[in-house]
Amino acid sequence: MIIAKHINNAKNIIYLIAFMYFASISRHITCIPFVSRYKGIIFDFNRTLYNPETNNLTPGVIDLLASLKNSGYRLCLISKATTENRREEISDLGLDPYFVYIQVNEGNKNASHFRNCMDILECNPEDILVIGDRIKGEIYLANQLGMKTIWYKSGKFSTELPSNEKEKPNHTITILSDVLKYL
Repeated sequence: MIIAKHINNAKNIIYLIAFMYFASISRHITCIPFVSRYKGIIFDFNRTLYNPETNNLTPGVIDLLASLKNSGYRLCLISKATTENRREEISDLGLDPYFVYIQVNEGNKNASHFRNCMDILECNPEDILVIGDRIKGEIYLANQLGMKTIWYKSGKFSTELPSNEKEKPNHTITILSDVLKYL
């Protein structure tokens, strides 16, 4: 009887180890819980989630946002108001349900916009990941505040190079869904 009990415990341990291994290599699957170093994610809109040259969302955006939201991340969106109805455009693209906050700025982005998102996300800077296409914009501002950064190196600003340490991203991707590799 005692031997049978130990065998059952050994089986349970093996099952637990197998589950933990599977969870670690499959953490982008939303039904498997995992611990992330980030609690909040701030996305840039133009040329990150949305391509203004084609007037389309970047491929895979909805799936990515749904996966992140379903995994428990709190998401913010920051956009410069390049058109009068930018907020309406974002809504028409079906992005509203994924974000706890959407900030549309009249001018260029600045550190106060990112601090505002940080307050709404109720996170410390080191618990926030910022994804954007401009190393001289989103990446610089987020690094300056102590947030972690991913440069989405695509499109118009993909040839920009960092000119100082604050412009160097923590990670660089060319496919937006690769964000999942760094969570």
